[in-house]
Amino acid sequence: MELATAESGRDCVGAMSNLAVKSPEGRKYLEQEQRAYEIFWRNNPDHEVIETDKSLPAKADALLVKGGIIQSVVLTACRNFTIERLCSASYDKRWLLTTQKLVDGALLADMLCASLQGFLYLEPEDCLLVKELRKDRFWVADIAREDNLPTQANCTTDKKVIRPNSMIDMRGVQILR
Repeated sequence: MELATAESGRDCVGAMSNLAVKSPEGRKYLEQEQRAYEIFWRNNPDHEVIETDKSLPAKADALLVKGGIIQSVVLTACRNFTIERLCSASYDKRWLLTTQKLVDGALLADMLCASLQGFLYLEPEDCLLVKELRKDRFWVADIAREDNLPTQANCTTDKKVIRPNSMIDMRGVQILR
């Protein structure tokens, strides 16, 4: 297994490059992300989902807007597993997200005086898990940092990277279908 680190200069940030967006895996991920936003909007028709440009390394994936006012910054992930697997002993109801993505999302949310929401789309069940992560500049989700955990670099490769990750407790999550 080839490991990339920030020091190696390899892709470690997990952001989708323009090339990744054009790959078959990247296109599939973008389709799943679109499905997540459709599910959210269907359940919350009073909100708009404003996406960031996926060919650029944006610090968030979307904004939730209600009545013309930004309500939330959204960090989105799409996974090929079920709620049952998320609740299994190996995941323990926790969602892994890079710590840097959380930090960047929190800074952006704080600057916009908005909340930070986590969207986890589970493709096999075609459902969206929504978790409020930060509100009024305070973390409201239980999050544990896990350093030196080898994880997939991004959705288009099996290459593993070592970087600081965070495990978000998904108990009490809102499940949208």
